[in-house]
Amino acid sequence: MYTDIINSEVTKEFENMTREMGFQKIIDLKTLKLKMIQEENYEKLRSLVSSNKMDILLNPHIQTKKDNPHFRMSGLDQVICKELFNKKIPIVITMDSLTGPKEIGRAMQNIRLCRKYKVKILFFTFAKNPYELRHVKDIQSFLKILGMTGEEAKNAFNFEF
Repeated sequence: MYTDIINSEVTKEFENMTREMGFQKIIDLKTLKLKMIQEENYEKLRSLVSSNKMDILLNPHIQTKKDNPHFRMSGLDQVICKELFNKKIPIVITMDSLTGPKEIGRAMQNIRLCRKYKVKILFFTFAKNPYELRHVKDIQSFLKILGMTGEEAKNAFNFEF
């Protein structure tokens, strides 16, 4: 079942548009009872992951630090990925966070790390209006371009809480 999380109230227009876009269920971000944490500071992120204070890690690719010439500062590394896997905390990449080539490259790096350490990756649009929604097949194609396999792209919308 394909699920999307939106950053607005669920209206009839949203429900009709999401059915047209291939989603079976939409959830308003404000009614979601999970602790979604987005942290830009690496040291704080590492302590939050190890302290069990979150249910979902949101957009780890958004970082304040500049990329090193030798590697990307993508927000994740092997230590955080191992902790996420052990505590069964998924990461979420949202459509509204992929604004430029730097963010897309960092998200691609995180997808590779999550695959290596078997961390679950979810993808949501966080649409503020019905016209920011995208069709499920279009998003799956985009996720394949980012480096996910076909199975991973299908499972990126399977969200159950």
